[in-house]
Amino acid sequence: MLNNERIARKIDVRLAKVIGNLGSGKSETHNHGWGYSIFNSENHVSISIHLFGIAMFKKPTNYHQSANPGPSRLDLFGLRQTTWLAMVFFVGVSLILARRTLYTAPDDLSYIKYFEGTNFTILTDWWSYVLEEPLWSTYASFMGEIFGAETSLRITIFFSSLMFLVANNKLTRGAWIFILFAFVIDSTLSTQMYYNQIRQGFALSVFLMMVAGGLSPFLGAVVASTIHTSFIFVIPCAIAAVVARRSNIRLIAILLAVGLYVFYLNRIMGSIDFGRRSESYELKGKVNVFFYAATVLQNGLIFFLLKNKSSDDQQEFWFRFSLIFCTFAICMTLIHAAAGRLMYIANALVAILLGLNLKRERGKITAIVWFLLLFALLINEGRKGGFGSDTWFGRWYLILR
Repeated sequence: MLNNERIARKIDVRLAKVIGNLGSGKSETHNHGWGYSIFNSENHVSISIHLFGIAMFKKPTNYHQSANPGPSRLDLFGLRQTTWLAMVFFVGVSLILARRTLYTAPDDLSYIKYFEGTNFTILTDWWSYVLEEPLWSTYASFMGEIFGAETSLRITIFFSSLMFLVANNKLTRGAWIFILFAFVIDSTLSTQMYYNQIRQGFALSVFLMMVAGGLSPFLGAVVASTIHTSFIFVIPCAIAAVVARRSNIRLIAILLAVGLYVFYLNRIMGSIDFGRRSESYELKGKVNVFFYAATVLQNGLIFFLLKNKSSDDQQEFWFRFSLIFCTFAICMTLIHAAAGRLMYIANALVAILLGLNLKRERGKITAIVWFLLLFALLINEGRKGGFGSDTWFGRWYLILR
């Protein structure tokens, strides 16, 4: 009798382990799968009774839905929406940006020339090949020959905007309402990288789509750097974010190393060949007290409020990644005017970090603070620029008219 009971228990245990690997339900007293509940049953009753209870009272597992709400559904501030509704808004905003009157943005003519094949630089060595974005050159030539210059520009604006929104929706686990507002309100996104600096926006979208698709940020940054050179600086920051892991000591050491690296770059900057960018930008950055005060205040508050030991791996990675890159970008603006473009990428990374933390009470407060500071910056920019075509207000007027 005892032997039979031991054999029965062994069978129960083995079946329980199999079920535990397949199931994802929660037991009443343990935070484990169904198999764990059976394995720890004090009565060691027949496995069939446990299976009967599971079949009757446990909700079937949806293997296509993770423990955290993914991009298929969103529960934000009490609102539940579905992906198809998000896509309606994503496509709508992308179409609005793509259908705008051309030649209203300062760089439109330059992009038209790219698609016409008349705006490329002759490559003489490997360094110039890297600087002149070979993937962008190939893409522009291909699209221009098939669709024509103006249509190609509109297609690029539409799909790059849509890719940005879709990728961010997945990366933030479905926080599409927040992402949509951030995209529209942040002057470095909808009215900059997807209005004027089209190539950088396209590179950002490719980078985010690759990361959202499960590829490493390192690989995504390498590919994006062949579309826009600014992503060359994303590569070491992505590596540093992985190296830092959850160690505060390593993170502090990396931030100090970033400062030293920028100081070193400042000393050798004059000897580096930036190609056509050497003529487009001043070598030294101009110190704008309001810009640095507002940027440090806005981003400093975000990183301070969102630092949390109980963050999951994804939240922790985006915290480290955006912090390291923001630090690097801010330091670089002090030594080269073109580094202002890096802040566009930094803003996009911070928006993802905020979206990932909206489930937390502190995350919601941080998002509200971020939006308030963003509005203050927009109003100040508009007031100083007379709400003209070089401001967020003026650009949206040109887009919507």
